[in-house]
Amino acid sequence: MTHDRYLLEHTLYTTCFTCMMCMGAAYWAGIRRIVYGVSQAELYAYGQLHGNDKFRYRADPGRAYTEQIAADNDIDL
Repeated sequence: MTHDRYLLEHTLYTTCFTCMMCMGAAYWAGIRRIVYGVSQAELYAYGQLHGNDKFRYRADPGRAYTEQIAADNDIDL
């Protein structure tokens, strides 16, 4: 366990591409590597096929902004 203020040596593993809120948290924590299992495009396609009226996945409108934050801050996606 680290007692450092930032998580520079850590990797964040997530199921789907990070949303803007999670990207912000990763940025402020100093996380420099994020590994995700499914892109938003893949999740959107799955939701369109298997979703119903109660659940229909919508792509994050901030995806381009999230990717730009990662690029500007040397966060490896």
